[in-house]
Amino acid sequence: METEEIIKLVDGIYKNILEKFNPGARQLISAGKAYLKALHGASAASNLFNEALAKIAVNAQQGGTIDIGSALMNIVGVYKEIQDQHMNIVRDLQQAPRVYDLCF
Repeated sequence: METEEIIKLVDGIYKNILEKFNPGARQLISAGKAYLKALHGASAASNLFNEALAKIAVNAQQGGTIDIGSALMNIVGVYKEIQDQHMNIVRDLQQAPRVYDLCF
């Protein structure tokens, strides 16, 4: 193969990658951003729910329903663990190398 043929071949491969790979990568990036935004929204809602449940549990423990309050506090603890795991996943996703940075 001559140098010009190799250059044309490499140029054709590069154009093919740009035409076929980049639209998919852009779609993946857009979907990833939407996914992270949804995860943040779910996390905020989960936090509000957990705080409200904790308030109910404290009020129940201070009233005549100590057993119910204790059970609710156990539920709050489980929800808190789930929320912490969820936040670890979100943090890991945000720290992962970005596809956009790798492709362009």
